[in-house]
Amino acid sequence: MQQNIQEIEKVCLQFQYAEPSNIQSLQNQLLEIFKSPVSHDGLMPLLTIIFELYNYSKSEYVRKLAITHLKSLLCTKHHLFTKAELVQITTLQTVPYITAISSVLGWLDSEDYPNRFNTLLTETQQSPRIENLELLLATVVEMNPPTSSILHYSKHRKTAIQFRDNHLKQLLLASFSMYKQSVPSASPTTELLLKIVNACVSYDFLGTVADQDSEGMQSAVQIPASWKEFVIEEKPIELFASSLDLLPGKLTVQLLEIIGFFMGARRSLFVDTERLEHLKQCSIIVHQLLGRNFDETARSEFLKLLLRFTTVYGSDMKKIENISVMFESFYSFSMAFISVADCNDLIFLVQIWCQLRESEHPFFVEQQEKMKLFTSVLIHQNANMLERLYFDEENALQQLLPSLGKFLRKTGYELIAKELVNRLNIYGNGRSGQEFVEIAWTISLFSSVLSHRISYQATEDEDRTDGFVSGSIFAFLEYKVLQSVANPCEEHLEIAVLQFFEQFKQTYLTGDGSSCPKTWETLAAHSHLKSQEQVVVFFVHRVMYYIKQTFSEKLALQASMLFKELVNGVHTCKLLQSANLLSYIEQSGIITAFSVASHEHSKSIMLLFESIGRLFLTDHYTDNSETNLQNLLRPFQNVLSNCHPQEQFDEITLVVYKLRGILTSILTLKLYKSFFLWLQPHLPLFNEYLAQSDSSKARSSLNMLKFFRELTKSKGSRMQFDTCGEYGILLFRETTEIITNQIGKLEPYYQTGDESVWVKFILKPLCVIFDSFKFLISSRAVPFGILKLYQDDSLERMVQSVFLFSNSVNSTQLQQYPKLGNAYFGLWVSMTSDYMTYLMASINEPSLNQLLTNAIQIIECQDNSMSSNALTIVNSIFSHAYPTFPMFFDVNVSTQAASFRNVIFERLMTNELETQWSFSRPLLPLILCDPEGFQQLILSIIGYQHTSVDEFGTILFGIMNLLDPNLSIKSRDRLTNNVETVKRDLRNASLTLNYPNL
Repeated sequence: MQQNIQEIEKVCLQFQYAEPSNIQSLQNQLLEIFKSPVSHDGLMPLLTIIFELYNYSKSEYVRKLAITHLKSLLCTKHHLFTKAELVQITTLQTVPYITAISSVLGWLDSEDYPNRFNTLLTETQQSPRIENLELLLATVVEMNPPTSSILHYSKHRKTAIQFRDNHLKQLLLASFSMYKQSVPSASPTTELLLKIVNACVSYDFLGTVADQDSEGMQSAVQIPASWKEFVIEEKPIELFASSLDLLPGKLTVQLLEIIGFFMGARRSLFVDTERLEHLKQCSIIVHQLLGRNFDETARSEFLKLLLRFTTVYGSDMKKIENISVMFESFYSFSMAFISVADCNDLIFLVQIWCQLRESEHPFFVEQQEKMKLFTSVLIHQNANMLERLYFDEENALQQLLPSLGKFLRKTGYELIAKELVNRLNIYGNGRSGQEFVEIAWTISLFSSVLSHRISYQATEDEDRTDGFVSGSIFAFLEYKVLQSVANPCEEHLEIAVLQFFEQFKQTYLTGDGSSCPKTWETLAAHSHLKSQEQVVVFFVHRVMYYIKQTFSEKLALQASMLFKELVNGVHTCKLLQSANLLSYIEQSGIITAFSVASHEHSKSIMLLFESIGRLFLTDHYTDNSETNLQNLLRPFQNVLSNCHPQEQFDEITLVVYKLRGILTSILTLKLYKSFFLWLQPHLPLFNEYLAQSDSSKARSSLNMLKFFRELTKSKGSRMQFDTCGEYGILLFRETTEIITNQIGKLEPYYQTGDESVWVKFILKPLCVIFDSFKFLISSRAVPFGILKLYQDDSLERMVQSVFLFSNSVNSTQLQQYPKLGNAYFGLWVSMTSDYMTYLMASINEPSLNQLLTNAIQIIECQDNSMSSNALTIVNSIFSHAYPTFPMFFDVNVSTQAASFRNVIFERLMTNELETQWSFSRPLLPLILCDPEGFQQLILSIIGYQHTSVDEFGTILFGIMNLLDPNLSIKSRDRLTNNVETVKRDLRNASLTLNYPNL
């Protein structure tokens, strides 16, 4: 055993320092070592490994990895643990959060837990030992996890609320009292007490923890009403603010975070006078903090504190006398700080000013010159900041602009307009990259202001200014041509122009322009564009120019998205259609653009051609839609007719990307038939194309498979074929032939047994193939009897392909790759729902066993769409088997049926499920298939209870109350109601169901 532990430790250490190329292989080894058990027998060897690693490894990383897996086991497999094993785990006092999680989730006696916690807290108050403080901290932290980190969050939330109501305030008061006694000391005890207070005040009071981004910083802290006396009487804000001078700098961030949470207490916590007193106290402390010199990290936390405070109490600030002193201090702080702020701090700074500006405080009227100066500094950002915003942290730019636009709309709009027009007027060829970025920055600022414009609230002067500036931009673009596609500065300018187009469209192209006539009059006077139609056409010309020249993917994608927005807009689409752009698009050469296939441009290409299709194949062109479709397809006809896959592989790839876009836009049966008839002669070419693809062309073959997935997808009315119609038969036969041929090419990759090869070459194609087959058989377009009548083996080949790759997929892969899981179970739902008789006559025993094994493991640990599909499959299979069960199946499947019944019943009785109906629905056929087995299960559960056995028996046998032995909808609904009644009766009787380890 010791040798095995050493080998496992070696793998763990290799994983810590692994090269990227080896991570996947080592990860697979770790997954195999720490493989999640399905029974108690499988749990014990794994626990032994974890304890041995923790107790004897000298590597802190290995010890941490072992405990992490123990925690994962407790979260996902707690039902496998016995009481004795849980008690053994809680003796690991050196790992306090494991003790905490064992208690927090109610896996020990729920009646004993409050007493244990109170005893621990009392002992800690008498003698604040480090290990006890760590355990208290771990308890709060584990009681308050992110939603995604715990399996049964809704169940855990009940425990968390009980802890909040019964223990959290008690812990806060005790920690605060101990902190006051230790505050002059910078000991580990003081640091732990600060962490406990922080964990208490940042607790998830409502079950909706805000993310730690700008939105989270702006949310009020939902402090319970029972804490109000503590906040008012104890004045924790003052104590923690004064601690900044007494404790070392490493605790400054922690202190500022706690101060921010108390300052951001919800307004409704106080009545009017109390709220104003709280606001006055906070404003004085903020004024004091503004005079301190923080390091970079602490300064960021201080800005977060200010943002939360100003967001929650901004509307009350004008009611406080002398608060303008705080405004003055913040102005001085901002002017000194703005030149050295990083991107994220600049975002917080601007958001704070937005909140202050929204307060309508007289400061902004009295100090207009100061605000103009501050606005000017914001507009004239230094070169280093612009370089970071545009080249290092472009996401920061997108976060900054909305807040900046909101602030400048009220404070600096005229300054922006003037600066932008000046910069456009002096523009000329050969300017430096920095000047490109400055123009881009100013256009972005104007666009952000425009995004906050509400046309019916704007004044005539603002409308004129909008028209004047927009006209200047259009005039600038009239002669501005990209000089170099390799110049990233110029690219940012063009992206800023596209953002301006988008904001202008949303503000001034949603109606006929009658609500803002001054804007259009002024725009016409300062540019060559005299109407809305001309503006829209100008947008399209510019977009087509970007795409035709094959600029960077980012620019092409943004241009394609703008074109899609124009097509999707009701008013702009009408303007485009009335402009008769089809002839322009044909003549522009855009259909044959992208002369070389580029996977990097694939999304742009498909977006563009989807939008072109929607523009010319919609209801507006009902009479000409087929003609328009043929005109769109004509250029591809010439390419495909003269192509050979070996010589023009890239050209075919490019055509397929474009055809996918057009196909996505087709929603009617009439156009779909025309498209399919046009496509049919080229299918042999596509088949040969796939045959020519190898591992170096995996993306191209995946693109072709996605094209056929789109071809089989039912959208609108396009798949409503006549029964036994030729189109449905042709579609099924041709597409299954091409897809099953491709499956044959994937087999060698699967046979290697290498997980990294499987992920690289099989995962994505397999998702697409499962989806394609699902769409084919769920559309019910083809009666399979017709295929057999003409001795067509398309169906048999497809089904055998499904069986082949279904056997190669396990539940670990399905959970690790949700898209694969949804595609896999989605296909089997269609097969078991619509073609159960055919399926059960064709399926082999290994395939059925593998399907049921995957289903039960997903059902056991998930509550989502994937588990719902797995339950639907179980329901279909065992409903079909009843009443001939168990003769219908072999012994192995019969055993699995009992496992399904036990797992589903346990999850129904012990968890609050989001998809409860999907769990109760398959339970009925499983009960009817083996009623004696279900009765034994109920008796086993009753016998496992420690108290009130008779009362448990009376309630649990209510599951079968008035239940008819058939699979009618009435019986299924009755069982669902009985389950709810039993759970409600248990709650009303204050009984906690202990479920045995079966």
